[in-house]
Amino acid sequence: MARILGDLIVKNVGPGLWEVMEDIEYHVGHENSDEVIIVKKGLVTDFASIPFGLRNILPKDGAWSVGSVFHDQCYRFRGVLPEGFFRGPVMVYSQKDCDKIFDEINQLKKVSWWQRTLIYSALRLFGWISFSKNKPGRKV
Repeated sequence: MARILGDLIVKNVGPGLWEVMEDIEYHVGHENSDEVIIVKKGLVTDFASIPFGLRNILPKDGAWSVGSVFHDQCYRFRGVLPEGFFRGPVMVYSQKDCDKIFDEINQLKKVSWWQRTLIYSALRLFGWISFSKNKPGRKV
């Protein structure tokens, strides 16, 4: 099983926006993986971009919040992580890779099957809208 090092510590910086206060890292695939994604202190997130009408059954934050910040970072750089945001051989992720990593973290955080399925399905159907707004390899 994969692993997360560090705790997600955030502070509110505006309506629906949160800033990550400490680095947190994720070992992709299994706990001894040398493929590591690092969310750096300072990332601003809205957690999960859940449409307003669905927030009564799936709020913007929950057990999936940790996965949300990794997913936000992956999308923000359009899957091309800059130096310092990863360790290991992989630094380029497709949109589908980013979505799978989110799902993997949600499994690790014990998000329920139906919530994971709903989140992942929505990302596969509509995530391209957000993913395509960003430029690959954008500056930090």
